[in-house]
Amino acid sequence: MIRLSAAFLALGLLVHTAHAEVLIDIDEAAAHKALGTTTLDDLSINDSALIYSSFCINDGRLYIPGWTTAASLASDTYRATGVMFRVTVMPGKKLKGLYVDAAQAQQVARVT
Repeated sequence: MIRLSAAFLALGLLVHTAHAEVLIDIDEAAAHKALGTTTLDDLSINDSALIYSSFCINDGRLYIPGWTTAASLASDTYRATGVMFRVTVMPGKKLKGLYVDAAQAQQVARVT
């Protein structure tokens, strides 16, 4: 009985640590084109965008990756709720952020 349990444990560890790998041979430009939307990396200094997500906090600092897509509030069919960030691109790949009301931002986007 003990020998059988040890065999199942070893098999379980093997299955748990095994993983499949997939190599996708695509360059950054092709991946960006396939995404088909504006990302923060596309923006120039002093450009701004509204974002809902794709950020994290580490060591007391807020991090937002460059592949984060900007919200398209004017064309979205859902009703925006809560708060979101209005980020402005600063020199040195830094962002200045401001919390804004999502519903108000959507209303302004639809009018302009």
